[in-house]
Amino acid sequence: ARAQANEVGFQLDGLRQLILFEVEEAFRGLSIADAALTSTREAYRLSKEWLQMETVNFDLDLGDTENLVKAVRANLDLQADQYQATYRYNLAALKLLRSCGMLRQTIDSGILVE
Repeated sequence: ARAQANEVGFQLDGLRQLILFEVEEAFRGLSIADAALTSTREAYRLSKEWLQMETVNFDLDLGDTENLVKAVRANLDLQADQYQATYRYNLAALKLLRSCGMLRQTIDSGILVE
């Protein structure tokens, strides 16, 4: 009986360590996704400024079509990147909630939409 109690104790310690590892890994993933989202948002903001400048230059006959097309293409690519980074951030946040055991509670509270 004592051997079984020791075995259960070791299993419990192992499970606790596994839970802590999963939470730490999910938190690290969320931190990485947050940094990526922040940099993507800044890049998108800069591309909007570039597009605005190229549009004004084109309207005043100071710029050419090629620069305007490059600005539009870059802006659209970065907008798509921003949506992708937002998706990855939300996914990382959900993984953290799941690893903490709070996902069901968060869904039930109405904060998240299934």
